[in-house]
Amino acid sequence: MIFCKSIAVTFEKIEPNRWETAHHTAILASSGSKNIARILSVNSSLTRFLEKQYHMPLQLVLQEQFVHCFNKDEAQLLQCKEGQPCLRRQVSLAHQGITMFDAESVLPLEDLSVTLMSDLQNGEIPLGHLLSNCGLSLSRSDLSFSQVMCHQQQRWARRSILRSFSGASALVSEYFCPEMWAWIQKNTPKT
Repeated sequence: MIFCKSIAVTFEKIEPNRWETAHHTAILASSGSKNIARILSVNSSLTRFLEKQYHMPLQLVLQEQFVHCFNKDEAQLLQCKEGQPCLRRQVSLAHQGITMFDAESVLPLEDLSVTLMSDLQNGEIPLGHLLSNCGLSLSRSDLSFSQVMCHQQQRWARRSILRSFSGASALVSEYFCPEMWAWIQKNTPKT
């Protein structure tokens, strides 16, 4: 479950053909906003980027975390076998008590160290922070985006593969609430 305006909704399942490869210029053209395009095209830890660039520290709210199996699309993207066990982690990220975006991470169980698994189970720290805190360099690939409907509102979504040089990888899908864009707009200096 994820929360948007404190209303419980289920994670959107976007069909594989609805994800579009993200190019900064394409996002800018679609969104009409430099801030949206800039945020959706971040290739590093999004939570750290928002903290540094927009002074928006985020608190993680663990919604659900469970062992599951990769579906066909997830397995293909992470180069795993369909049906292979994975850890599915669904979280909300809030600033000043307001959900800014929701995220679902899908990680192959075989790639998780005991320490990382323990940190994930604690459910207090965003995945990008956990990997960085372990001294693992991150890279983000296969960045794509989509738009989904949530309570009669269009929401931006992005999906990417997060990899560490240790071999750990995750498919991360993020669903942005309108409150985030409103906060960014209100708190971005006019140039």
